[in-house]
Amino acid sequence: MKVCLSAGGTGGHIYPAIAFGEACLKRDWEVIYVGNASNMEGALTKKHGIAFRGISAKSITGNPVQKLYRIGLQVFSIVQSLGILLKEKPDIVIGFGGFVTAPIVIASYLLRIPVLLHEQNAIPGKANLKLQSFAKGVVTCYPTTESLFRIKTRFLGNPRATIASENKKNPYILNQLNLDESKPLVLIVMGSLGSLSVNEILIEFSKLVEHSTDIQYVIVLGRRFYTTMIEKFSTSTHVHVIDYVEQIDLLPYVDVMVARAGATSAAEMLAMGVPSILIPSPFVPNDHQRHNALVLEQSHASMMLEEKDLDAQTLKSKIESLVYHPQVKEQMSINARKLAKPHAIEEMMAWVEDMVKS
Repeated sequence: MKVCLSAGGTGGHIYPAIAFGEACLKRDWEVIYVGNASNMEGALTKKHGIAFRGISAKSITGNPVQKLYRIGLQVFSIVQSLGILLKEKPDIVIGFGGFVTAPIVIASYLLRIPVLLHEQNAIPGKANLKLQSFAKGVVTCYPTTESLFRIKTRFLGNPRATIASENKKNPYILNQLNLDESKPLVLIVMGSLGSLSVNEILIEFSKLVEHSTDIQYVIVLGRRFYTTMIEKFSTSTHVHVIDYVEQIDLLPYVDVMVARAGATSAAEMLAMGVPSILIPSPFVPNDHQRHNALVLEQSHASMMLEEKDLDAQTLKSKIESLVYHPQVKEQMSINARKLAKPHAIEEMMAWVEDMVKS
């Protein structure tokens, strides 16, 4: 079996594709990844040992002249994709979202290579909605998303959920952060890059909780903000302010997580049954993070706190409403696991095999 993967634009698209690609390699399937070499997918795929093939596609944004130029790049990228597919001869192409998937999906359709799409969010992205006409099926990560596509869909989940469910506890990370495993731990992280607007509120929050002795806090500022903001925060033996953390390694020890509502974070939290307070970013396309958070809140698997309603005292109260009420926290954990899809990779592979055979 030879699989061609494609995704670009954000980690929410790219990381699930890489997780699936690594699983394919473990099964001795051949894998190639098609993306834009100048974007993050080029470096990430090589880091994970996945063969990369570059095309010139860019998002169609900017002024009219820039848009016309980028439309031309998309057309040229279809030609590039045809050349890649004719040379590599994959059995199937799987698009995980982002503008870069359009050329390879269209080229696959022209060459009669089956296409499977993967949608990570509750509200489908524009690329997947437009490309469904060229695909045989769509994998969704939320049960409510299936009705939003016209073609065959299956609620199989996010490959990152499989990775998270298989993750084992490693006390090294507790030692590294000087944490006490016997005390409740709250992780606050607004994505790998962080959020300036939320960090400003977290400054006041850190002062509110600096004398806490019964709850531990790890506040992740993001690497682009850490140097300029760290001096404004109050820290103590129970309040740790850092630039970055391997979230998936710390999650087994986390009692409550405060996070954005991105696809990868949501998949990992659900798979590990971590109760959460989600603060969806108001700056993402289609407001998809708010829709993600809304689905989880309606399933009582999370609380949603919109950024416009966020302040230090409100955040502190919501965290304590979970930490100090174990039954509520435990029920949220149970509900989270009900939505999780820990066998996402295995079930996706089974559908891929069926598509190639049919």
